[in-house]
Amino acid sequence: MEHKQKMLKIGARLTHHNVIEIKYLFADKIGDGVLESIKDGLDMIRVLEHIGTIDKDNYKELIDLLESLGRKDLISIIDPQPQQSIWSNINTKLNSITNPTSTDATFNDALTPNIMDKVAIQLGSEWLRFGRHLNLKDADLGHIDNDFKKSYDKALQLLNLWKQKSKEGCLTWSKLRNELEQFNRYDIIRELETEFKHLK
Repeated sequence: MEHKQKMLKIGARLTHHNVIEIKYLFADKIGDGVLESIKDGLDMIRVLEHIGTIDKDNYKELIDLLESLGRKDLISIIDPQPQQSIWSNINTKLNSITNPTSTDATFNDALTPNIMDKVAIQLGSEWLRFGRHLNLKDADLGHIDNDFKKSYDKALQLLNLWKQKSKEGCLTWSKLRNELEQFNRYDIIRELETEFKHLK
């Protein structure tokens, strides 16, 4: 598959929230004027090509970005047979499905965008207080507050910022559950574990 065809496929499948996440991560490189012009995934791909994040001869940066967004499905467009290191947690997920008693792997897997969305919705206007609970810098929280209008978007960016700053570079249900317990948001834990049975 040619480079342009791959980029068209990836751009078409990037979600609105993926675009918001990428805009936040690359705001300094992109610049305010261009940020405002980005409306969808295809716009985002064109800008990433322009700033050099996407290189048709080397997809490493793009693969790392997609992996951080939890979009391993899009990585398969670039490399139909990706390295085992990139897809290492697929086997543990399959194991948890075929063997319901083995829940530890899923419990410690990186959270999916769908689960992140649910948590962001439930946090809502409490996103700032939760951010301070996580010991994130006021300056970073201030940027989120200024860059996004809706509480949901702010909460989602907060979770992504925490994920980016974690030593492992990923956010697991185990970590998030522990912080939500300390934050006394047992309601979020109950709702997530009711809807997503594999998290228990």
